[in-house]
Amino acid sequence: MVGKAATKGQKQIDIENAESMKFYTMLAVAGIVVSAIPVLIYSASYLLPIFGACVQLTLVWFLQMMSRNGLDINQSKGSGEDFKDIIFVTLGCQSLSLISVYFWWLWMLVPIVAFYKLWVGVIAPWIFAAPPEVDEKKQKKMERKMKRMNQYR
Repeated sequence: MVGKAATKGQKQIDIENAESMKFYTMLAVAGIVVSAIPVLIYSASYLLPIFGACVQLTLVWFLQMMSRNGLDINQSKGSGEDFKDIIFVTLGCQSLSLISVYFWWLWMLVPIVAFYKLWVGVIAPWIFAAPPEVDEKKQKKMERKMKRMNQYR
């Protein structure tokens, strides 16, 4: 006999969300600080670090809003999971940019993966969906209607 799958209560979700928010906020702040180092030391371009900071802050804000609304940001296959993945990619780009600014090109993985998910989840099923089944009664009715329309031409 298989029992009911265990579900989390709202209190447990809130506790896990608070722990996750601390962790991802610290990651975002660390990424922002790390990406500011080349700007401060070498007078490097500040556009990419600003871009990274905007991405990090926006995603932490989205996670915070989800958490405030009682949503589980740790749920697999949810938007919270996607936001956290983008935080990690941005953190990687920010950290690797200490070696070379060309590591920012890795951020192009984000729109590529987003397009892939959009294609697999929405576009391809819509385009390649089998036509809806028409029952025989409706089919015969349509044929009679078409015959009548052709009589008047």
